[in-house]
This record gives sequence, structure tokens and C-alpha cells, in this order.
Amino acid sequence: MNPNPVSTKERLEELYRRKEIALGMGGPDKIARHHASGRLTARERLNLLLDEGSFYEIGLLAEPELRHERPIPADGAITGFGRIDGRKVCVIAIDATVLAGTTAPISMKKQGRIAEFAARKGLPLVLLVDADGGRIPDVMGWRFSGLPFDFSTFLQVPEGYPEIPRLAAVLGPGYGDSALHAGTARIVVMTEQSSIALSGPSVVASAIGEQVTDQDLGGPEHAQEVGTAHLVVPTEKEAFDALPANLSYLPTNRARRARLPPRG
Repeated sequence: MNPNPVSTKERLEELYRRKEIALGMGGPDKIARHHASGRLTARERLNLLLDEGSFYEIGLLAEPELRHERPIPADGAITGFGRIDGRKVCVIAIDATVLAGTTAPISMKKQGRIAEFAARKGLPLVLLVDADGGRIPDVMGWRFSGLPFDFSTFLQVPEGYPEIPRLAAVLGPGYGDSALHAGTARIVVMTEQSSIALSGPSVVASAIGEQVTDQDLGGPEHAQEVGTAHLVVPTEKEAFDALPANLSYLPTNRARRARLPPRG
């Protein structure tokens, strides 16, 4: 018998403490720096995109497998489902205030889980990209070997289930797995200051010694030329107007008819 049992009250207090940390994302300093770059946080983006009060989060208290000196809220990926114009959708929003939105095995599993949920329930999937790629050392060695299972969730339709529409908004850097996932989307919207590529400028410089900017590597002009983006808008607000508008032309899944958007 435990001589010092933990009371239910203490357990709840710890739960609320962890929830508060997770909802605080990267903390006030990181959020301020993010805002200074002209970008909204992942949670602010979800508030703009989804119908008020409709978001239900999955995996809020998830933590990375490798322990860090400070908390890594939600392991940098916010996943769940909500509604857009009354229509249920699944969402993934990468949190760039948490270690620059880098991907680790747990955050990848969260994304894979919600993508599979969307496929099995026949719901549209919306991805909000703002990420610097894989997190070192979390994705080194054997840990990375387990990730292709989750990558395949984005690339394949589960047997016996209809194909679903995927939409993506690239709202900052979109490197690594975020570029791969955005590449599976039927419609990709980019803001003018965003970029999308498999590797960022620092990786390119290390690999071939060439200095390139985000815009040179995968900015909107390049993305439209090679076909990785379909629409470029000046601001995030316009991106969140474009996503529902484009979604309105698509069926919830291949087994259903598309709803006609209102005229006028």
C-alpha cells in the first residue's frame, strides 16, 4: 500500500496544471516573437477557421518521447475536429511557437491518428502548415524508422472507405513532412510570406554550400510555377476566407454529392 496516496483533488490539480501549460503553447516570449513576424498562433488560426465553440481537441496533453528541459506543449501539433460553416472537419495545426513547429514521433502519430479518423469517418481534413521540418535528435535512428507508417496515412485511402478532400494552408515555412502532407491536398493556399519545400535553407547550405532564401527555395511564385500551390493570398485572414470557400465546392467525401454554395 502506498503510504502517501495521491488524492483525487491533487490529481485534478496536476491535470489542470498540465492543461494550462499545453494551452499556453510556447509561452509568452515565443508567442510575442511569432506575432512580431506577422503571423498568428496555431490556436488563433483555428479560432478564425472553425465555427465558434466547435473545436474538440485530441492529444492536448501529449508529450515527446525524448524528455526536454522544458515542456513541449502538445508536442508542437494541435489536432482535433470542429466545424466550418456547420460542416464537420478534422484539423491539424502545426504550432510554430513550440520548437519552430518541428516534428517528432509523438506529434507525427497525433497527425496520423486524426488523418486516419478523418478517412474512416469520411470527413474533410484541413492542415495548417507553419513548420521547420524534423526535430533533431527526436527523429534520429530507430525513432524515424517508425514514421513511414504515419506518412502512409496521408497518402493512402483505407480499404473500404471513400476518398476525402484534403485542404492545406501554408502560413509560414512548410518544410519536411509538412511539405509532404500539403502535397497530398486537393487545394493548397499560401500567404505571400510563406514557403514550401522538403528542406529549408539551412539544410541546403549544409548539403551543397549554396545560400538561398525561403522565397527562392519555395516561395509562392516558385510554388505556383511547379504546381505545389493553387492560390496565393496576401494575409492569413484571406487564407481563412479562401479555405471555407473552396471547401464549399467539394463533397464531404467521394461517396457524397457536393453541397451547392449559396448564390449571390
